[in-house]
Amino acid sequence: MDGAARSVQELRWVIRARRLLAAAVDDHRAIAGPVSAAWLLAEAERQIPWERLPPVLQERFLPPTGAPPRAIPSNWLPKLEPSLNAHVLAGVILMGPRMFGSEVVDLVRVVAAMIHGTFGLRDRASAFLPAHYRTVDEAYLREEFGEEVLDGVLALREQLALFDAGGSLSLAPADACVLAAVKAAQLRLTARAAGDAIFSTLSDAQRDELSDRGIDPADERPHLERDHQAARAALELPGVDPAIRGPVGDVLLRSVEHVLIHGTPARELVGRYGSAIHNFHCALPVWEHYSPIVRRTARTGGGEIVEVSGPFALPTLFVTSLEVTRYLHNVRRKGGRTGAGHSFLVSSRVERLLGTHVTVPLVAGSDCHDVVEDGGYTVAGYDQDLELFAGRFGGPLAALVAEVTDSFTKEDGPAKAATTVLHPLLRPMEAVYNLGQLAELRARATDPEVPFTLEGILLKVADFGVTQEEGLHCPDLMRGVWAHTGARMTWDLWSKGRIVQPLLARLRLEVRTGGDLPPTLRECLRWVLVWSFDTADLYLVQNLAILAGEYRLERAERDALFRGFLEDGAPLDLDLWLDEARLDPEVRRRGLSATHRLVPGGPPLRDLGRLHRYAESAAWRRQVRRELALPPLPAEQVTEVLARLGRG
Repeated sequence: MDGAARSVQELRWVIRARRLLAAAVDDHRAIAGPVSAAWLLAEAERQIPWERLPPVLQERFLPPTGAPPRAIPSNWLPKLEPSLNAHVLAGVILMGPRMFGSEVVDLVRVVAAMIHGTFGLRDRASAFLPAHYRTVDEAYLREEFGEEVLDGVLALREQLALFDAGGSLSLAPADACVLAAVKAAQLRLTARAAGDAIFSTLSDAQRDELSDRGIDPADERPHLERDHQAARAALELPGVDPAIRGPVGDVLLRSVEHVLIHGTPARELVGRYGSAIHNFHCALPVWEHYSPIVRRTARTGGGEIVEVSGPFALPTLFVTSLEVTRYLHNVRRKGGRTGAGHSFLVSSRVERLLGTHVTVPLVAGSDCHDVVEDGGYTVAGYDQDLELFAGRFGGPLAALVAEVTDSFTKEDGPAKAATTVLHPLLRPMEAVYNLGQLAELRARATDPEVPFTLEGILLKVADFGVTQEEGLHCPDLMRGVWAHTGARMTWDLWSKGRIVQPLLARLRLEVRTGGDLPPTLRECLRWVLVWSFDTADLYLVQNLAILAGEYRLERAERDALFRGFLEDGAPLDLDLWLDEARLDPEVRRRGLSATHRLVPGGPPLRDLGRLHRYAESAAWRRQVRRELALPPLPAEQVTEVLARLGRG
């Protein structure tokens, strides 16, 4: 395998590793491990009235002057950090030696360190029905990553088992580095839990769940002591590289020892300048020595020149991975997924659709597409914005992120999409952004005067489709208005659909007419349309099933409703099927169904226009499928989606 092919393979390894983490351990938490659906529901994004906060959190969020707020975003609240973050952090730590030209740890071991904890778990993004989830076993890892990574995972699991049992180890320096990184990453998550005094903020139900697993919810200190001892022992293994030993020992371990031995308050481990979080992250070589514009290279032991810094360097993805987990560690989405898990699924979807056309800058933008939008004060309580992001990652990546960051003006997105449709060419980001610039580019969120780049279109479409898939995979984690058709269809058609629909129309034009893109890339765009249309139709089916439940339709009536939306020429007699008298009175009173729209100061008004528009959108997809000879929606997936909803 030549150097270029190996670079593409390594890039795809990293992307797929993070996807596997999002699919297998996104519902795992530090200390607790896998948590229940009820736990995930308790964390999901919402506004929490002030009076419902426990006293410890009221004290934490009480403003210095004036009355307390009426409610706060749940994404502000401290939470047990997702275990996904530890696996990502282990990879970031292990990339440290590479920043100085050392390949003491090869990328096979880096990837193995990231995914070893998924072995034996289930890939919950591999199917809609839990019974059909794939198990992460040897065959799975061989198929997704190849024999090298599989061997690395199996070897690491044996080494960790022996280390945890206190057995005698004789390790190569590379393997000692991996054990040190894995144990240090675990300690970092426990340090946040201790610094946040997280057990005191949990609900009674969450504390009971911990107790049922043999975890004493009274104090985080025993877990901090345990993980500190393990990290210390791993760091003392012979052969651990100085680029790992330095930041782990001098910052993370020392910070924890100040708490355990010298009585420093645990809260100093966390916060904006926390010694075990902020200081440790910033001391990691991948973070400290990374430049978004300086294309710095190093010579490997084999004499090969590799990029270790700059927009095309593989370490860029480890920097963006860390950025995502830093700013989105508290973010929980409406479907229960974490902010980082969602970002990594979007990046993975881009990779799977583009194949060898995928690039580091595009994946980096996929990683960070929500960092500005959801890492700011109003959502997560942090200080992230486009200017800060551009200063860290450079103007070009900030401009790509700005393309897909929602502005405060709701009409900017549709206007930008309309501008894109009228533009004669789909311009790649390399032609629009000079990747050697730092912060000279104009980076305005969803600038309506500038068309989307090709990469911006792909990110917007992938983000939209992955969000739809989250609803398809976990309908039981949707609550409140998101369990009904009104909010779901409004989001699908108007909130995001008014942006994505024109972009799909632009991709259709490119596939149909040829444009000036390479034929292999146009074929990738064809499969972007196939996946997007399939996902949209499945989301439509799920919404129609929910609508049928709201109106208590019989099976035959529901099937007729499906045909009216999914088959050409089928009758769409909504007035007959959706009889007002059959609608749940509470759903009607609150205007939760897609058949009603809210009227300021008055009761909800029946209006079937939204449903007819929904049917028109589905008909357009069918027309494009015929025009471009795209395959039809797989019937077996429809069956799975309905069975997952419990309405098969």
